[in-house]
Amino acid sequence: MSFEIILPIALVLSLTGIAFLILRKKSEIASLPEREYFPKTRKFIKREKQKVNLYLKEKSARWENILQKLLLRARIVFLRADNKILSLTQRLKQKKEKKSPDKYWKNIKTSLRKNPSQKDRPA
Repeated sequence: MSFEIILPIALVLSLTGIAFLILRKKSEIASLPEREYFPKTRKFIKREKQKVNLYLKEKSARWENILQKLLLRARIVFLRADNKILSLTQRLKQKKEKKSPDKYWKNIKTSLRKNPSQKDRPA
């Protein structure tokens, strides 16, 4: 049971010790001049950001080229499909014209429509 109390007591004592040291040295810490910590790392980070930006610009240019190629290929596919559909509709139109009655019968029908039939004529 005493072992369960030791850990919290040690924690509280260490935190109060840290607080005591900080409060005691507070005036000395405040009087220190401000300085730049890690100046080399800032230059490093700046240089790396430039490299990343350059890489992203190159990558975006590559993506634009790939996208352009894909769009051109898609356009070719759609134009081929459109051409195929056009040829199929022309074939259907030709088949329909072949199946239609001969011109002879068309001429008879038109002549009958122009001239009244004998039933309609007075006798």
